[in-house]
Amino acid sequence: MLDIKNEFSVLGKKRSRIKHDLVGQKFSRLTVIKRLENDSRNAVRWECQCECGNKTITRTHNLMSGKAESCGCKNADELEVIRYKHGMNRAKIYKQWSSMKDRCLNPNSQMYKHYGGRGIKLCEEWIDFIPYYNWAIQAGYREGLSIDRIDNDGNYEPSNCRWVTQKEQSLNNRRNVRITYKGETLTRTEWCEKYGLKYSALRSRQKRGITNPEEILFGKLNKESNNA
Repeated sequence: MLDIKNEFSVLGKKRSRIKHDLVGQKFSRLTVIKRLENDSRNAVRWECQCECGNKTITRTHNLMSGKAESCGCKNADELEVIRYKHGMNRAKIYKQWSSMKDRCLNPNSQMYKHYGGRGIKLCEEWIDFIPYYNWAIQAGYREGLSIDRIDNDGNYEPSNCRWVTQKEQSLNNRRNVRITYKGETLTRTEWCEKYGLKYSALRSRQKRGITNPEEILFGKLNKESNNA
């Protein structure tokens, strides 16, 4: 008579050996060379030798699931293939795309807090460079222009982006102070250009607490002459 309990016991031991005896086995670019102490979560850890010569430490689950395939060199190699596949890794537009992607997706980026950190996203279509490049050309890209979000609180996506000069982009900066005078709303820089005003004077008046738009622009002494 078949001893079911014994059979499951034997099977369990076999599975246990398979699960915990990975030394010598190869997973993609990694060869397991020895078992290490469990981590703080009691997960089994292994020291592995990568084909590139580096050593790395990973968990059983990462090896068995295919999540760990190298010491990190595989991802780097694949990125290089992508870069050189289109031959534009040194082009300015590629660097612009890379910078945009970094500030939206990389928490370690110095600019992340101003973009990804405050909810600005990069659309899925532009995660890859080629679709982004195709859109850029159709949207009028030329060297010297910068990508600008029409809605400064919106995402990087085709419907919310355009190509502008550096000056135009600076005017759309969310930190710009806008003043509404006679139904027209412009930044301090734009008002200065329109009436030949001094930017420092406008800024100084606002810092002093002046809120009347006409007084901010022209000051008490010049008010009458500018409205004659």
